[in-house]
Amino acid sequence: MAVTCGAIYVWRGSLALLTPVVATFFTLLYFSAPIALSYLKFQHDVGVFDRDGRKVLVFCFIWGALVIALFVATLQLWQGMDATVLNYAYAMGSAGVVCAATSLIPNRQRF
Repeated sequence: MAVTCGAIYVWRGSLALLTPVVATFFTLLYFSAPIALSYLKFQHDVGVFDRDGRKVLVFCFIWGALVIALFVATLQLWQGMDATVLNYAYAMGSAGVVCAATSLIPNRQRF
């Protein structure tokens, strides 16, 4: 869908069609690190609460918080959304927890 909207945007130049492209970009960026790290944790047999496992959880928390902060900043600048520091804090905290929880999904596939 995002590729189609991107092609129509280039063809017609409508800014409204660019929104799904940007949203899809941030979604893929948000889930890329925890899913990749979930696979690497399985490949190297890293436990959840080992030292390396805790590093993965912290990294994924920070990753999710930063991606959501960028997304909210994009909405704030592009769409004119009002956002306070408290809005950023709530969004970043909850997104970081979800991103860290996503890295806990077991990945049992070997390629």
